[in-house]
Formats: sequence, structure tokens, C-alpha cells
Amino acid sequence: MWITKLYPPFTPPWVPQTDQLRGGSSTAHCKINPSTGSMTFSGTLDTQTLGGAGFTSLITPSPIDLNLYDADGLYLNILRVEGGMMYSFVIKNAIPEETSDEQREAQRLRYGEKEGKKGNGRSTVSFEARFLPTKTGQMRIGWECFKPYYRGRKVEPTPERPEVPKMDLVNVRRMGIMVRSFFGKQDGSFVVEVGEIGTYAGDEGQLFGGCCVV
Repeated sequence: MWITKLYPPFTPPWVPQTDQLRGGSSTAHCKINPSTGSMTFSGTLDTQTLGGAGFTSLITPSPIDLNLYDADGLYLNILRVEGGMMYSFVIKNAIPEETSDEQREAQRLRYGEKEGKKGNGRSTVSFEARFLPTKTGQMRIGWECFKPYYRGRKVEPTPERPEVPKMDLVNVRRMGIMVRSFFGKQDGSFVVEVGEIGTYAGDEGQLFGGCCVV
């Protein structure tokens, strides 16, 4: 088995991105420990403002360019966790600032609500894996745990569209850690401190902790 550390350093600090983009009230804060280099993600997930919906997240501060093809998945070293939240690790191959209005509109028509908002906003397909840290230690997230999502909803195959988006491990342009409401199923304050994020290949059983929650 081998592991490759991707972070730290978590600098420049990861950037808060919340449902305030859509009129919500959730908050996110990023704090880097100058001694250990760890990153603390804290905030409040609010579901009242948007009627049950809501999200809060930290994302990598600028487009990244990672090829993770040779790995079997990600691991996170959790140093502190409070609030009992389910988290989502998010990977994007296409990011809003690198896509045109026409490309985003095509995604809306293919994966979103046909009568929804036009695709000239900030939405692109993401690949998300849920994880529930209940204690400190390392957690693994295999690539098989990542599922395609569009605007908070899982992209499922349909008779008209049997194919769903597939994650391109050669072209990873953004990473993030998110707390979703799952449409009213969780809310409140939370804290998670991440000491390290990296990739692994081989016998994942050598890592501490559990895997993702699908």
C-alpha cells in the first residue's frame, strides 16, 4: 500500500461557499493552525431561510490540476469533530469559471429540472461522497463512493438518459468539504478539523477508521 499527501499545506486557505449564494443564511469559516498546518472547517447549517434546503462548504481557493488516476481513493485524517454532521467530500472536473453559459445551460437541460433556473449561474456537475466522522483518526473514501450530483440532487439514470456523468480522475479541478441539509435532515453548528488529505492505493485496511457512507 502507498499513500500520497495532497494537503497540507492548506494555504492559501480554502474558501467558504454557502447557500448565501442563493439567499440562504448558512455560514462557513476556515482556520489554519500555524503550528500543525491543520484546517478547521466550522460554521452553522441553516435550513429555515430556504425552507429545508441549505449547504455550507469550503472549497480549494483556485482551480487545481490533479491527476489521481493511479490512486484507489482519498483518505482524511480527522483531528477533531463536533456536531454529529454527515459531510460530503466534493470533486469537480468542470468549474463555473472555466465553463460558458451555454455549457452550463446544456447541463441544466440534461441533468436538472427542465423548468428550473437558466444555467448562466454557478452550477456544474459535482461528484460527492458522504462520510460521517464520529471519532478522530483516518477515514478512507474509495472512488466507488463518489456519485454525480447536480444542484444538490443525485443524477440518476432515466429511460431517456441512461448514462450518468463519470468522474474523470485525470482532470480534478476542484475539491471541497460540504455539509448539506439533505433537504431538512440535518442543521445546526459543527466543527471538523482536518490534519491531512491524501490518496491511497492498495490495502486500505491498513488505514484507521471506516469508509464513506453511500
